[in-house]
Amino acid sequence: MPKSMNLPPRKLDIYLLAGVATAPNFMEELRQALVRRLRSAGADVRADLLFPYGDWNRKLLPQLYEIRRDLVCREGRRHSTGCAAAAEAIRATYRGGGLAIIGHSGGGVAAVHAARLLRSRQQPERLRPDRGNEGAEAPSWRVIQIGSPKCAVPDDMRDSVMYVYAARPCGRPADPVTRLGTWGGWERGGGLPRWNPRRYAPGVIVPVRIRGGHPDYFRSREPYIDEEGVSNLEKMLQLTVPWIERR
Repeated sequence: MPKSMNLPPRKLDIYLLAGVATAPNFMEELRQALVRRLRSAGADVRADLLFPYGDWNRKLLPQLYEIRRDLVCREGRRHSTGCAAAAEAIRATYRGGGLAIIGHSGGGVAAVHAARLLRSRQQPERLRPDRGNEGAEAPSWRVIQIGSPKCAVPDDMRDSVMYVYAARPCGRPADPVTRLGTWGGWERGGGLPRWNPRRYAPGVIVPVRIRGGHPDYFRSREPYIDEEGVSNLEKMLQLTVPWIERR
């Protein structure tokens, strides 16, 4: 087996983007758990929390205005200042090597736009391949949306984006936030335009059974542990860590 296969990058930077009116420490337990899990697998990991729309100390209406703007933003249109700030924060601190942007709720929308901004610009030295990572030809980019509204994912990013949503046993969404927005778009079929509800969908869409609701994806204690003894947080780690490690 090649040395790089199924191993985390030598350097791995993770950015966790919170949603609207979020507590300042809301994603901290996930951040710490990811760092522990990936370091134990041999990665040189650093992880930061970002608040593209502000936390619960900022007025709610301006945050809702910005997320609404980003929700309908397509390529060529102007995104919110929060997305631009998140992209700049990532660009300024990214060390090279693997890059994972994880967004919860509205933060998942901001994650897609921030990644698009980073990819669309001429990449500075930090965003070029990690020369110290033997065998690496390019940075490994990953975006993970968790409990997020649907937003358009550019075609050249789809294979790098995973979407996770709380589902009922039948597979239908159990999280009302994930019913917001759309992946739909027009495309030609048989010479006539037709509406495809998944025209701009992420490349990987994963339903998951969790205890609780929209704010509870990262809970690790009772009553957020299922009958098999697996917490919501552990389920998120089981999904996100292999996706981040993937080459």
